Amino acid sequence: MICQTSGELEKLQAMASLTGGAAAMEMEVHVFLAMDALLAFKKDVVENKAWKTSGEVGEALLKSGMPTFIDYLKEAKETGKVKLYACEATMTLLGLSKDELDDVVDEVIGLIGFFEVAAGGQLITL
Repeated sequence: MICQTSGELEKLQAMASLTGGAAAMEMEVHVFLAMDALLAFKKDVVENKAWKTSGEVGEALLKSGMPTFIDYLKEAKETGKVKLYACEATMTLLGLSKDELDDVVDEVIGLIGFFEVAAGGQLITL
């Protein structure tokens, strides 16, 4: 299970790589999107590739034309058991609705709900 709190492109790409690798190994993956990470999944941000970067790698990713973390996550979901959850508290705090998020996000749940679906898994925080 992965708890993604950073909205920086470099960390989002890392999360998508970990998710894809785990899915390819037939592992079940649950990703909880909270704090600034959730903003990176807004439809308008995705459409405009308006992600925050923290340095040269992020800028290079934006300019490279490489598949984005969204592309990798969609591929991972086709490959294996991958689910993405938006943090209910962050959604409420920001006044967001599920319709404002990219379709790669499966559902909105609270932290306790995330722990229930991902019970027994190791937690990676990015």
